[in-house]
Amino acid sequence: QVAPYQPRLDWQMWFAALGSYQHNPWMVHLIYKLLQGCKPVLSLLDEQSLASGEVEKISSVKAMLYNYDFTRMDLDWNARIPAMKGSQLKDQWWVRSMKREYLPSLDLNNPALKQFLSSHDFLDDICISHEDKCLMIDGHSRLLSRLCQLELVLRTKCMN
Repeated sequence: QVAPYQPRLDWQMWFAALGSYQHNPWMVHLIYKLLQGCKPVLSLLDEQSLASGEVEKISSVKAMLYNYDFTRMDLDWNARIPAMKGSQLKDQWWVRSMKREYLPSLDLNNPALKQFLSSHDFLDDICISHEDKCLMIDGHSRLLSRLCQLELVLRTKCMN
């Protein structure tokens, strides 16, 4: 985690963009799981057709970094900003410009992807939900099982 409690994927991706994917191996693992079609991971995205299986599997993923310049209201103080010419952005919410490539195009057959994940102890082909993990732990340790269930309840409450 980047801060005491910021579990949202969009926030985590925002912080990851401040660095490089080499310093954020979880991001590469996330992409690997997307490429695998892992339903619990696909459900993290705001694209229901992916999680429901309505569309085919994702074949490759590439991540780009963009700068966003958000529209300013047409006010007197804005006119004093050198780069702002009054209402030049009047009909736009923002203007985006590509900064650079964050992560090259990856697919499941990419040996560099598997090597990177393996070097960070991420390479696994298991795709299970948090609820299933709790059930798997249940047979091994009652304490861990209770903690897992508590975490699941807290996650559910925080998301609602």
